[in-house]
Amino acid sequence: KVPNALTAGDGISSGGTFDGAASRTFAVDLSGLSSVAIGAGTSEVTIGDNLTVAGDLTVQGTTTTVNSETVTIDDNIIVLNNNATGSPTENAGIEIERGNSTNVTLRWNETSDLWQLTVDGSNYQDILTDGNFDAQVTTINGGTF
Repeated sequence: KVPNALTAGDGISSGGTFDGAASRTFAVDLSGLSSVAIGAGTSEVTIGDNLTVAGDLTVQGTTTTVNSETVTIDDNIIVLNNNATGSPTENAGIEIERGNSTNVTLRWNETSDLWQLTVDGSNYQDILTDGNFDAQVTTINGGTF
């Protein structure tokens, strides 16, 4: 028996046969335990059905993929480039996947310190502000302001 490991009789029951398949199903009664380690020596853990995490969830790694139709976030601010330190160098924004059509993006451009958008995927236009209006609008035809 591995020290501190759960074994049959410790609240584990098999949900299938053990025929050497790479995937196995277990039903584990975790009541009374303060922590559980899953996947020691393995590269992947899959949890079927629903998973509820009470408390904070920390995901470590360079890629986090969420395959969901609906994402609900209660926070009113989404932080991008959270790992940035020192002088800012990376643009940040939101890109919209448009299937067979070219994606569009709303981004903050760190080089120009302006919000920009693209409707063709490659040519970005500055969003007008009080500070850049004169530089962006050099001619007005047919109107006054």
